[in-house]
Amino acid sequence: LVTGLLGLEGIDTEGLLGSAVRDNLEAVSRVGKKWIFRLFSEVIGKYGRKRAHVMDAMVFMMKCGERALKDNQATVMSMFKKYDSIVGRFMLSDEDWDRRIELMRQDEHVTGGAGSELAFHLSAVRLLYTASEGKNPAAEVY
Repeated sequence: LVTGLLGLEGIDTEGLLGSAVRDNLEAVSRVGKKWIFRLFSEVIGKYGRKRAHVMDAMVFMMKCGERALKDNQATVMSMFKKYDSIVGRFMLSDEDWDRRIELMRQDEHVTGGAGSELAFHLSAVRLLYTASEGKNPAAEVY
């Protein structure tokens, strides 16, 4: 039911998804991969930085308590690579690095809000960090 609401303006569907699976190994095992695919394709692919918090919701699909879920981490890494022109935007070149530094100097992260370029980048970094926790060879792909 909740995944049917993806993309609707004014509804924090991604937050609901994150709350539904947070520290719930049974739920994550049952729906984690499917939701990761849908969140990348239906939200990140369409809305990009406007919906940065979707990546924060995916963090809960890769880790339950202190346990890293390698299959879901690998799925996130695979999808991250597929959508790297969107999510890895500030990680690919020296020019991107300069833009990221410029955003920090302008306090863009303070004034830009949830849809800001820097907020999106920080969510992507948190996603990569969680995807690489534990001994996960899939994290070396990116």
